[in-house]
Amino acid sequence: TRQSIATIRRAVEHGINWIDTAAVFGLGRAETVIAKALRQIPLRHRPLIFARGSLVWDELGNVSHDLTRESIRAQAEASLRRLQIDAIDLYQLGWPAWPATTGGHGPGSVAEAWDAMGALQREGKVRFIGISRCGAEHLLPLQAIAPVGSLTVPYSLLRREMEDLARASCLDRSVGIIACSTLGSGLLTGTMSSARVSSLPHN
Repeated sequence: TRQSIATIRRAVEHGINWIDTAAVFGLGRAETVIAKALRQIPLRHRPLIFARGSLVWDELGNVSHDLTRESIRAQAEASLRRLQIDAIDLYQLGWPAWPATTGGHGPGSVAEAWDAMGALQREGKVRFIGISRCGAEHLLPLQAIAPVGSLTVPYSLLRREMEDLARASCLDRSVGIIACSTLGSGLLTGTMSSARVSSLPHN
């Protein structure tokens, strides 16, 4: 924890002005560490906080997908408590579809989740809302429910489809673009091996 907090503080001192996290990272632990780091940073220097929902977990740490209105609200409010902030600057729907479930998603729908996120924005609990790993064809229907502030998509030497997506779908609609998996989920680090993969936890 001390090393993580020191890293965050050092990053902010060198000009990093936002932190992107998710409730599921460390099953809530990442958000509590960020909260501890924020307490050590003067308010005028604090970075923006981006958080993500859609994945929940049980007491055994098993992760599942839930897009119901009630779950999205509960997830956002739990993130606010763990982060110890009044509002999340950008709240993102992290996984509209979840490959670990039959049919690509658990309870609820993307439209239901997006409607809940729009309500959270209107209440001031989140300032902007965005979506991750979403096809361009979904942006227009979502815009009809609530404004899409950002789209997070993988972008690396292995995956370059963002370049076409940005031109075709985002720039014309003033949707911000956030690149993720820039190291190909570790494949481009030179440190992945079959032994490392086999040592990962089952879940």
